Amino acid sequence: MIFVRNLSLVFAVFLMGLFCSSGVRTPDKSYCAAALGELGVLHGAYTGGDYTRSFVLAKNFTDKFPRSVYLPSAAWIGIKSGLITGQDNSFFREALQKFEGHGQKQVLGYEPGEGRKREPAGAKDAEYVFVDLPGVAAQRDYLIENNVVSAKDCALVEAGDEMRNLLRYPHDLLKDFMGPLTGLGNGSICFYGSGNYHHLAYYRIKNFQRDITVVVFDAHTDYRRGSDDIFDCGSWVRAMMEQKNVKKVILIGINTDKKWFYENNAFRFPEDALILQQGDARSVYMGKFRRLRLANMESPLVIPTKDVYISVDMDLLAEAYVTTDWGNGKVSLDQVASIIESIKRDHRIVGSDICALTELPDAKSLESLGRIVQAIVGSGLLTIEEDIF
Repeated sequence: MIFVRNLSLVFAVFLMGLFCSSGVRTPDKSYCAAALGELGVLHGAYTGGDYTRSFVLAKNFTDKFPRSVYLPSAAWIGIKSGLITGQDNSFFREALQKFEGHGQKQVLGYEPGEGRKREPAGAKDAEYVFVDLPGVAAQRDYLIENNVVSAKDCALVEAGDEMRNLLRYPHDLLKDFMGPLTGLGNGSICFYGSGNYHHLAYYRIKNFQRDITVVVFDAHTDYRRGSDDIFDCGSWVRAMMEQKNVKKVILIGINTDKKWFYENNAFRFPEDALILQQGDARSVYMGKFRRLRLANMESPLVIPTKDVYISVDMDLLAEAYVTTDWGNGKVSLDQVASIIESIKRDHRIVGSDICALTELPDAKSLESLGRIVQAIVGSGLLTIEEDIF
């Protein structure tokens, strides 16, 4: 029976490849490698302040690599460089009109200063750090007005245009724009707004100087593989798992209903992670006639470290609890709160982040956000005396 099921999956993958081959050709490894190389040169010119050169390089990139997943980011650098040097940037917007992929809408809608809702306020080592990305200011206001958090314990941090618009960018280059995320306090909760920015969690996690277990609540595995080594909100877990300080990763709430299951299967599942799924799949096909067994939401968590980092993408919640730009999972708010509380009984939460709400979050989403914050905080955020960064 297992053999027949595996054979069926192999046949399905073959048919999918045959079907896809009749459409737009996927860039091969040499194309992707060349694009990454030129993106690195473009990045160097931009970060070095040579905006005339970065404008030209961005234009060259857009001409040569119209199918690169990094096209929106290169185009945005061109647009920004053009604004600084007074050059016409309509070329980049026209090129993006022909592109379909993550980041396109963000860059096409870019206006200098757009997205800033408040003036930066508070110290970055505050207990609650709100990075001023779309929708975050509304979250801050709700939590303060409803006495979930105190205004004196909050900081609103300016994200910067690069963090806001480079939604898909190599992680070793994107780090140059992560200054706003340095100096965050031990144990604090960081708010990133949309699920488009879940990958920002990577930069905080990698800076811990001690062994940690990372618990990710998410409807997606965020473990997508690609020939161009993509880094974004859908692939950051893979880069995070490569960090020496991360001793174990637990993914909770992965949606394995039929539609979502095939989406996540295409993205791949990490074999070294404990995966608690919410759906019908007991296992997932990994290729080469191998299957990875999945746990259910009631399975016990085996956490090898004292310190735990919690990352919450609220799209794991069912539609009754939240509205997101990335759909909904099937997990209840009580399930999330219960698991967080169980972790806290034997471990200490050394940091956390929350994302997934829309730019204009609705009432149910804000209420759910408040409940998750309360679950993490409990009787108060842990005060950690020693330096853990």
